[in-house]
This record gives sequence, structure tokens and C-alpha cells, in this order.
Amino acid sequence: MKLEKIVCPHCQQRFTYYEVTNIVEHTRQLQPIECPYCRFIASKKIYNGYFVSQKLEDSDKKIKLKG
Repeated sequence: MKLEKIVCPHCQQRFTYYEVTNIVEHTRQLQPIECPYCRFIASKKIYNGYFVSQKLEDSDKKIKLKG
């Protein structure tokens, strides 16, 4: 399982998501990646499985801004 990090464009919280595979075979479709904090659809990807998102620990969710 490969965890990927993303920032929600709605609430600016960082979270992780991963792909669930080995399910019933069906055509590739656009699948949502939902923010676990505000339930906003943060992203969509074409995939033949689905995505599970998880909140980050407090020490991991701070956004580092360049400036």
C-alpha cells in the first residue's frame, strides 16, 4: 500500500490517501479522493478501484509555505 499526501483545496488540510485494488474487475472510471476533514472532493483520478483517505497526525499536517 502506497500512501500519497495531498492538500485539500477547500480547507487547506493535508491528508493521505491510498488506492484499493484487487476488487471486482470493471472499466476504469473517474474516482473521487475525498478530504477526511471537510468531505470536499479534493481530487479525482481515473482508476479501476477506489481511494481511501486518512487524516494526518498533527505533526505531519502543517503546510510548509515558500516565502
